[in-house]
Amino acid sequence: MTHSIRANVAEDDKMYHIDLEMPGMTNIEVSQDEDILGIEAEKEQIEYIRAESPRGRFARFFKLPRDSGDITAKYVDGILQVQIEKDNSKGKKLIKVS
Repeated sequence: MTHSIRANVAEDDKMYHIDLEMPGMTNIEVSQDEDILGIEAEKEQIEYIRAESPRGRFARFFKLPRDSGDITAKYVDGILQVQIEKDNSKGKKLIKVS
């Protein structure tokens, strides 16, 4: 069973920011396939007497904006922080007609 990962998305003038709550996750994989950002990870399968938090494989996918550029990611204190640079050269351009 694949579980979803909770995320907060923000943007500023230069970047898009995605923070994903991933405490206790291992084997974190961030990938880009054309205009799709994929995030997958696993949470250890410990045998508990009672388990209320999801375990197993987790995945989340985002459609990237047209102006997305380089992507970086770091995992700090259970939060995966993904930053996507804005590449304004990919957006709409005005072309002067002479």
